Amino acid sequence: QEASKYAVSIDDCTVTADYSGASAIVVTYTFTNNSDKAVPFMTAISAKAFQNGVQLDTAIVEDIDAQSTMNEIKSGATTTVQQA
Repeated sequence: QEASKYAVSIDDCTVTADYSGASAIVVTYTFTNNSDKAVPFMTAISAKAFQNGVQLDTAIVEDIDAQSTMNEIKSGATTTVQQA
């Protein structure tokens, strides 16, 4: 059986407020790159959230490292990222 290129787990989901005060969720993922090249989380994984069958927009919130989803992760490495 062929191993997956990436391993992802959803570790947490919290409700917070975005920059305008509207409700937003922050999802925490653990991402392992099992491929043979370095890739960022946001290129490897298409993470989406839905409410009542409609896809939610990306939120802008404080207190998360949004850059972490764009940083390349080398083959065999694991990291934690958050998206709002």
